[in-house]
Amino acid sequence: MSLVFIFLILLFSSLGLTTAQHNQTLLKKCCSKSRVLNDNLECVQLVSDERFETDIFAIAGYGDVSYNNQPLCPGNVTLVRLVNNFENDSIYCVDKLISEEGKGREELVGLSCVDTPLKEQVYNVQIFTIQKCCPRYYHYNRLKQCVYLAGIDYSEKLVNSLFTENNFDKIQFINMRYGIKETKNRSDVVNDYESLRSKTNYLSSESVKVVYQSKVIDGNNFKGAKFNERIIPFDHACIDIVENNTEHYVVRLYEPYSKVCPSKKCVRKCCRPGYTFVNGKRCEKSNHVFAPRFNIDIHKGNLYDNHTAEDYAVSYGLPNCSNTLTVNFSRAQHYIIYSDGSIQEDDLVARDIEHACVEHVYMPQPSYNYNYLKPFVCSIYNTTGYALNDSAFKYQLITVLLIISTLFAFATLIVYTLLPSLHKNIHGKCLMCYFICVCLFCSVISAVRINPTFQRTNKSLCVIMGNMAHYSTLATVTWLNVICFDIWNKFRNIRAKHISESYLKKFILYSVYGWGLPALITLIMFMAQHYPDWFQEHNRPNFGVENCWFEAPSKNLSFWIFHIVPLTTFIAINIILFSFTAYHCTNTKNQIQRMKLKVLDTALHIECPLYQGPMLPRDYSPTMPIVDQRIKRICHKIQPHINTMIGFSDRISFNVLPPFLPMSDIYVIDVLVHPSFMGRTMFKMNLAQDNLYTAILVHIPEHFCSDGQLIGAQAMRIRHLKSKGFKVVTLEHKILSKLVMYPKELINYISEQMQK
Repeated sequence: MSLVFIFLILLFSSLGLTTAQHNQTLLKKCCSKSRVLNDNLECVQLVSDERFETDIFAIAGYGDVSYNNQPLCPGNVTLVRLVNNFENDSIYCVDKLISEEGKGREELVGLSCVDTPLKEQVYNVQIFTIQKCCPRYYHYNRLKQCVYLAGIDYSEKLVNSLFTENNFDKIQFINMRYGIKETKNRSDVVNDYESLRSKTNYLSSESVKVVYQSKVIDGNNFKGAKFNERIIPFDHACIDIVENNTEHYVVRLYEPYSKVCPSKKCVRKCCRPGYTFVNGKRCEKSNHVFAPRFNIDIHKGNLYDNHTAEDYAVSYGLPNCSNTLTVNFSRAQHYIIYSDGSIQEDDLVARDIEHACVEHVYMPQPSYNYNYLKPFVCSIYNTTGYALNDSAFKYQLITVLLIISTLFAFATLIVYTLLPSLHKNIHGKCLMCYFICVCLFCSVISAVRINPTFQRTNKSLCVIMGNMAHYSTLATVTWLNVICFDIWNKFRNIRAKHISESYLKKFILYSVYGWGLPALITLIMFMAQHYPDWFQEHNRPNFGVENCWFEAPSKNLSFWIFHIVPLTTFIAINIILFSFTAYHCTNTKNQIQRMKLKVLDTALHIECPLYQGPMLPRDYSPTMPIVDQRIKRICHKIQPHINTMIGFSDRISFNVLPPFLPMSDIYVIDVLVHPSFMGRTMFKMNLAQDNLYTAILVHIPEHFCSDGQLIGAQAMRIRHLKSKGFKVVTLEHKILSKLVMYPKELINYISEQMQK
């Protein structure tokens, strides 16, 4: 009896198993599990990009899939494009075709033989297409977006959880796609709708119905939550499992920025879900957290202090920059992500969601691991650290103007080089050095602005350019110091007695200051970069780290010590010297006005008998009036010849100012022939004897009118000296310069003038 019972049980079991196996439909996949068809109907390996990972799944208990079923046809193979519902007794196998001509476009196709169709009916099914948000072995997580767990096939998990307990008459197979279809409008954002499994109904391959919870806000006050029902089409949407929990789904949908972001926080993520920047500028698979914090000052990655997932919508992909995309790798950087997705770095202008994105950056280094969420913004400022306005037009305009300035600076330098008269004195040489610094500075900055990719393409060149820009900036200001000092020194000693000094020695001292001091500061700054004990890492110059300038200048101690402080000091010195020069100019102008009045007073006293003067007090200043250097040089050259003419009983003095006349350059006697007993300091003159004193006056071309007559001041000078008892001899500088090489003719010319 027991044996019969056991036999019956086994019989019914086998019948049930046979029935179950018979009810399950078999779908023949043309290629293996990891291969798809290409345009030539060949089975090829899937690309590494998870967006093209694809497969055909059978719902557990409703169907099964067999692999490697390409038809062995004696003739050609026909490609048949399928729809969701199809019945075809000539199609032998089904698979995915990823077309290279269609730039990765995917479609479901069937293969059959043309000449001798295989009469094997295998299809009476409906194939659903599911758009899964994350790749096959990933599930959705708000913090990390797509989280990878080895060994867990979340595609099968999603399929079974969606369809196992639902009654679909003909649904045995699922065409799985990954990712979310991008929209043409780059400003659209992905909005998340989370729903319970029991509230989610997969209506078709085109749509899904979800019931989601939303906040009820009255003004700024939270009033509670309400449930909303919505049917979401799958043209730009996807569905996935939330966390490792099949009880919650998320439906992600592209929606217009203007619809979502006024009431919900928004941000642009540089890479697609599950990807971040790892060791370079390419997006790589990563499990790093993406948890942007809004409307707070983010500094040194403090956004990871709290991993609470804020409710926000996200847009994917790099911003559409007309210029370059830049990132500040400074660990001292501050930035703010605003609710509308705009990003503000440090004190720069905020960039909107179309021109900025945020991404996690992981770069393991020997000394530290760079592991921060960083903003990437479209570059509209140069890479030397000088912030510009938020207009690309202004950036280009300033670049063009800077190039023009560079060309004019070089033109000025060339003119000064080609014309010796412009650089024969110290002031001209100092100006040439200044223009060299300006040319160097403008050239470096122009090169960086024209090609702001130095930091990425050639870091060594970027460091060199940064140091050159720093050195030329300081050298420009130090040579301005030299020019200001030289002008101030000339005005300060404008009435002092001439001191013979070496121009070469003075220029060497100027060069040591103008070139050497900036070089010393730059050298110390270079050593500060390579001696870690001097500064902490974020306070070093760090040229080439963030860009070709100081890293985070406003918060970098080296920037303040080696750049701001020297510049401020040099500029302050220039201002002080300018103030002193202005004071001396004003003072000299007043002295000149007083001297003119004294000359007028003296002239009236000498030439007008009825004038009761002089009215003004006498001058007792020990300073000497200005004497033209041409007159000084020619007087010393003719001195031996005058000695020969007058003998050694008399003496000769140069640049003598009679004490009874005003201390003006008008009354300076260039060469005075006087009795030897008077000596060189003649405060007591016996003018009672005529012709005892001979005043030799040398006239330069500026002393003559166009008709060859002396100008009024020089004619008055001769009259006044004669009235005081001097014998006046006038010599022309132009004639003396020609005859100085001919002693005999020179002596004859001087003798003739003295005899007149």
